[in-house]
Amino acid sequence: GRPTAEVGSIKSNVQVPLTTALTSVQSAVANYYIREKQEEAKVKSSEYENESWNELYNIYDKYKNNPYPTDATSGFLKDTESYKQNFLNTTLANESNFTKKAWLAKFESNSGSTLVALNKSSRKNLDNKQEEEFQNFGSSLSTRIRLDDSFLATADAEIDNYVLKFPDEFVREEKRKEAFKIKNATIVDKQSRLNPVEFLNQLKKNPELYSDVPEEKEKAIKYAQKIIEDGNNEYFKNVINSVIAKTPFGQQAD
Repeated sequence: GRPTAEVGSIKSNVQVPLTTALTSVQSAVANYYIREKQEEAKVKSSEYENESWNELYNIYDKYKNNPYPTDATSGFLKDTESYKQNFLNTTLANESNFTKKAWLAKFESNSGSTLVALNKSSRKNLDNKQEEEFQNFGSSLSTRIRLDDSFLATADAEIDNYVLKFPDEFVREEKRKEAFKIKNATIVDKQSRLNPVEFLNQLKKNPELYSDVPEEKEKAIKYAQKIIEDGNNEYFKNVINSVIAKTPFGQQAD
């Protein structure tokens, strides 16, 4: 007889429940929706970011000249928080949470970088203000030394009291050194003019005097020597004239 071939049917035992398949589809759709919303939020938030940058610049300009960093920071944070809440409640009121979150992340980042710039500006203004005040103190110190001999007795104490206003110990010590340089520069200039002989004698006894102001000291020494030289020349000239005046020639000239 003829062989007969029988092909049996192949049956699969793998079955996918309908609910699982639907869940996978729904998840894919949800993920797609989320990605689309996130991309949309990026675009929209960038547009809103440009608008909010203008306000950040305005707030920065409001406080950038404040010479007190703590006050400037406090005012900036208060104004930016008020602007942020108002922007969320008005301009972004009808936007999705995706857009709000995207804008908020950019706004917080931009606020942070703007605050850093503000602190630098405010700190610079504080340094300038303190330097201006210090220069005024130095000018007053120099004037009082020149006009009042008795002031020297209290000058050091005045300097020590003034520099206490600087909270940083390093800055305080540097300002103290600067103030003493102003004091000593004024002293050498004054002494070289008023009593050049005594001034030079002091330096002969103690060459280390006024070493913190070497340029002013050198200039004062040269000035004192010139005064003494000019004085000696004038003295000899007067002596010679006096001798000549007593001679017959001098009497005849009269």
